[in-house]
Amino acid sequence: MQSHLFAGTVTQDHTSPTPTPLRHTSPCGGFLEIAVIIGKLDAFKIVDSFGGTTVRLPALRNLKEGHPLARCIGLEKLTKLVKESGGGRWFYVPHNARGLLHKRDCEIVKLYSPPHNVPAATLARRFNLSDRHIWRILGRTVIEDTAEFFI
Repeated sequence: MQSHLFAGTVTQDHTSPTPTPLRHTSPCGGFLEIAVIIGKLDAFKIVDSFGGTTVRLPALRNLKEGHPLARCIGLEKLTKLVKESGGGRWFYVPHNARGLLHKRDCEIVKLYSPPHNVPAATLARRFNLSDRHIWRILGRTVIEDTAEFFI
């Protein structure tokens, strides 16, 4: 059986009498590991720019300002990512849809709350949602620093 985790494929053999341990076949472990290496803000920049695609992580000797990842997060952060996870490999960047939706929902809650006090109808138009959906978001969303990571 194969299933995809954020930055790569994890395989497990379910046909043997005792399951084999999971083996990661990618250089980067996933969104959380990338966020730990380069920071949450830069990890979200990568997701915003490359989410849902497979990106080549350059080898350390091939790092240049013009690389798409360097333009996205900066050469210093890309160098740190390559040193920590190994370069010259491909890795899958997740959409992180649930994390991005939670980020949007937290923004809605912050705008609705003091000192902003933006009305629900205005938020609905701004985020292209129904006012009923805005009220559901306001009723269920918990704002925490780490809640954005849970997928």
